[in-house]
Amino acid sequence: MKKTLILFLLTLFVGTVSVYGQPNLVIKDITTTTPIYNNTPTDINITIANDGNASVDTTFAVQITITNASGVVYTDTQNVEDGLNANDSKNLTFTWTPNNTGEYNITAVVDPNDAVNESNEYDNTKTKTIEVLPTPNLVIKNITTTTPIYTNNPTEINITIANNGTGNVTTTFPVQITIKKDDASGNVVYNKTQNVNGLNAGDSTTLTFTWTPTNIGNYTIIAKVDPDNTVTESSDDDNTNTTTVTVLLAKPNLVIENITTTTPIYTNNPTEINITIANNGVADATDKFAVQITITDASGKEVYTNKTDVSGLNVNENKTLTFTWTPTNTGNYTITAVVDPDKAVDELNESDNNYTTTVTVLLAKPNLVIENITTTTPIYTNNPTEINITIANNGVADATTTFPVEITITDASGNTVYTETNVSGLNVGDSTTLTFYWIPGNTGEYTITAVVDPNNTVDELNESDNNYTTTVTVTVPTIALKKGWNLLSIPHRADITFSNPEAVVSIITYYNNTWYSESNLEPLYGYYIYCNNDTIMTIKYIIPEEPTAPPARPVFKGWNLVGVNPAEYDIDGVRLMDFVLPVEDSWVMILDPENNALYTKYDNISSIVLHPYDAYWMYCKENDILAGRSLY
Repeated sequence: MKKTLILFLLTLFVGTVSVYGQPNLVIKDITTTTPIYNNTPTDINITIANDGNASVDTTFAVQITITNASGVVYTDTQNVEDGLNANDSKNLTFTWTPNNTGEYNITAVVDPNDAVNESNEYDNTKTKTIEVLPTPNLVIKNITTTTPIYTNNPTEINITIANNGTGNVTTTFPVQITIKKDDASGNVVYNKTQNVNGLNAGDSTTLTFTWTPTNIGNYTIIAKVDPDNTVTESSDDDNTNTTTVTVLLAKPNLVIENITTTTPIYTNNPTEINITIANNGVADATDKFAVQITITDASGKEVYTNKTDVSGLNVNENKTLTFTWTPTNTGNYTITAVVDPDKAVDELNESDNNYTTTVTVLLAKPNLVIENITTTTPIYTNNPTEINITIANNGVADATTTFPVEITITDASGNTVYTETNVSGLNVGDSTTLTFYWIPGNTGEYTITAVVDPNNTVDELNESDNNYTTTVTVTVPTIALKKGWNLLSIPHRADITFSNPEAVVSIITYYNNTWYSESNLEPLYGYYIYCNNDTIMTIKYIIPEEPTAPPARPVFKGWNLVGVNPAEYDIDGVRLMDFVLPVEDSWVMILDPENNALYTKYDNISSIVLHPYDAYWMYCKENDILAGRSLY
């Protein structure tokens, strides 16, 4: 019994020592290159460890297997020859090149053949899921430049990059451009980089670099996308593209842009010829150069030539020069302009310095027009009306012959009044105003038509613009009478009516030192009319059927209340010196109550005008007869 117990304890002790003295191999981690691209070698790093308490002194294997939905796509095994101490770890690297995109499982197994007696045989495996992405491929698709390229002129260099792979580039990558002199020196004259913020599969983008060369010659432009290979691509061998360009010497280029002239062109009239020149080259024209103009007739005979100098012209600048030519004959003419005819400026193109146009010269003629018709306003029946006709010559030659101007006045019924007068010529650009006098007999609307040169006596540029028509309205005169006393006169014999007859209380006049009450109003008399209310006085003039003598009235020693009687041409009124002519020996003074003015026979009265419808006080030293003026 005692022996059996000892044997049991000894067996238990030996067994316990054996367990605590074993190794334990595990897969600690699986890492890969990230991201993983299709058709691109990918490093798979397997970290193994011995977390037991005994070393492994024998060779053991590490195996990886990669599977996808279709099954196993890759398997490989590496041996660890020198074992693994307790609590140590080791990295093994496997390289796998996937040939399809999608999801994969990587399973790593340490000691798959159980060559090592471990404390735990169930923790030797680890699995990791990865995603294989499509592979991008960045290329320089194209290099284009401004053409041609000139010294000292900014040149755009356009670099088109593309991603012709199957995967998107989601990170920023650089594009570098280098320009080298294409000679033995190979000097780099330009080196710039721009960044691109990713590029999807199938897309392209263009970057623009600006280079200003300073010397002529041949240059090589080298463009490289992702020069540092920061982007994983299906190929890094197609990231560079090269082209060769030639830089030319910058020069100006002078051209005639346009020739314009005064239109139309007439004989014996100065004609402006405007020559617009421009420098459409790539350098300033700093030297003085000439611009020449030559005009030839239909036979080829030179009729005009001129030349002027221009003190340089900056690039992209233009300038207009004006020449003046006065043709003497009608016909077709050719105008030729040449810039830099003496080749003083070295240009890009010496063959585009000419410009030609054809013009036609017409015979210069006058052109007579009616510019305006104005009349006295308002127009009253049986009152002289002034009609002013303004004619002008807006042609290009003087009208040297006498020509008529005709005026026709037509009422609503078609009845006409006609008159005309002659004008003894009219210079180009001049105008003149003719005055006609008309005394309308009836109220209503009238049409006034004026025609210059109605018989086409003058050969004009345009025979269809000689007429002018206007419409006027003829009314009877009215005077607004206010409540109280109103001072007035009437210029001609008339029938007087009032809109409110009951408002008229008294009509009086003064002569022979006495106030006289009147019922009828006569010309040459002044009146005071007293109204107890406002009313309108309408004056309808009487047209005599037969010629009649002008009105006349007696004036007496002392004060006389008088009015004026204008004749046909007294449009603005009657001059005082004409009004008093019939009583020149008896009159002493005239008082104008309206303007609070007093005029004596000793004053200078040549400019004083008395107005119809106003009343005046006349003082006479003796009795006399004041004669009026004839209207018809």
